[in-house]
Formats: sequence, structure tokens, C-alpha cells
Amino acid sequence: MPQDDYWNALINALVEKEQILGNRIERKEAQDHYLSLYFVRAEALKKIEKRKGHDPIEHGRQTTRYAYYTGKRIGLPKKERILIEYAAELHDIGKIDPRIPPDIWDKNGSLTPEERKIIEKHSLYSKEIITGKSDLTATKCNFSYIGDLAFYHHERPDGSGYICRLKSDEIPIGSAIISIIDVYNALTHWRPYKEPWPQEKALEELVRNKGTQFYPDIVDAFIDVIKTGS
Repeated sequence: MPQDDYWNALINALVEKEQILGNRIERKEAQDHYLSLYFVRAEALKKIEKRKGHDPIEHGRQTTRYAYYTGKRIGLPKKERILIEYAAELHDIGKIDPRIPPDIWDKNGSLTPEERKIIEKHSLYSKEIITGKSDLTATKCNFSYIGDLAFYHHERPDGSGYICRLKSDEIPIGSAIISIIDVYNALTHWRPYKEPWPQEKALEELVRNKGTQFYPDIVDAFIDVIKTGS
């Protein structure tokens, strides 16, 4: 079970944000939906094997910690950072959707165009699970805000991302933060198609893609977090 202090802070932030957006969810609904997501994620992780150093649990922990402190670096209020942290924890939960065959994730070679289209839908499936529109979490409760943060985490400021091809300030700040961290983690960890990159090389890649793939100020904030630890 989640820790009480964090749970209460998160539930309060979720209810407040959704009510601001016009989604009149009640605290009890939010608690029940939070727990359904918590257990779906826990069960999903049990089914995912660690492969040559790729630990999905550790990936989630790194992403949430980096998201919280990067948000702090750019001056986001604590409630907002908690929501982004939670979205970061769940951003890839759509990978467990049965519509994505496991052999595609484990493929050693390049993906075919059709396989890539299938893979790219994981952010949509993440949104469906988070907002209760999936068979895994069917509910009347709708965490639309963190669902959107997860949904947009592969969008890019230059419009070359997916699924919606958003540009510039169309992309939520939380999604932009998760995007940078997600790429950094992918570069510095083993994948079926690549060896891990050294930290400095990965950071150089983030800097190289400022303004096209990433917001420049968020790249700078993230690098500060990496170098200082907070």
C-alpha cells in the first residue's frame, strides 16, 4: 500500500486539479481509482521480467524522482510537482495493454513501420488506463489531467512527436518533463537494440535536441538535477 502522507497529498491534489478542470470527482472516487491504478501497476510489474539490467521498477523510481526535482527547479508549486511525479510513475503503464505483443518490445532489430505504429499507441493506452477508460480500470472516475500528461509524453516542440503532433506550448509542461527523463533513461540503460550510453554522452544528446525535441529550459533544469541530485 502507498504511504499515508503521500497518498493523502496526492488524492487532495488530484481532486483539486480535476475540480478546477470541471471534472467533479469526489474524494472517495479518487481514492478507489488511485488504488485500482496502484494494484494494476503492481500486478503488471510482476509479469515483466528483468532483461540484462533493464528493471522497469527502477525505471519508474528514477523517472518520478527526476520529475519532482526538475519541476522544482523550474519553479512549479508542490501540488503540481506531486501530480507530475505520479504521471511519471504511470506514463508507460500502457505497455501492458494486450494490444501490444511482448515480442515487439523484445525485438533486437529495427521495428517495421507497422510495428512502430503499434508501439506508439502505448501512450494512448496509458491514458485509457489512467482515466478509467480501459478494461483494466473501468470506472466512472476520470483522472484526466495526469492521463493527458502520460498521453503527451512523446510529443515534441517541433511537432515531430506522436500521437497528436503537438507543437511548442501545446505540450503540457509535465509531459515535457517526463519526455526528457524518459529519453535520458532509455539512453543510459540497456535495451534489446542498444548498449547503455555514458551519462555525459546522454546529456550531450539532450542538449543537442534543445528546441526541437525538448524545451531548452527544462533540459537545463534536468541536467542540474542530474549533477546535483536534487
